[in-house]
Amino acid sequence: MCYEVIHSNVVAANSVSENLIIVQTSEYFMNNSYFGQLQYDNIIKLRAIENKKTVVKISNGGNSYLTSLKGKLLYNINFFEVINVPIHLNEQSTYSSYFD
Repeated sequence: MCYEVIHSNVVAANSVSENLIIVQTSEYFMNNSYFGQLQYDNIIKLRAIENKKTVVKISNGGNSYLTSLKGKLLYNINFFEVINVPIHLNEQSTYSSYFD
């Protein structure tokens, strides 16, 4: 997912049978807007909470990180660095994941 993460129904429909959400994006389209990147990151964290899924966000033009099921930032990830971190996978669906 990239910009699709903005739409809660798209994320819910595509993650109902998944254990993890991966957002692979380039944030160059925001023209270096601090508030645009902040809002985008907050939306991604909200999707983690709504769907009770860990989110891995990988970006070559912004922040890369790992969030918990509750939207808490767990690890900042350097784009050029490979790290070994534990990821909690949740197989349960949430109330919001049934709305399409």
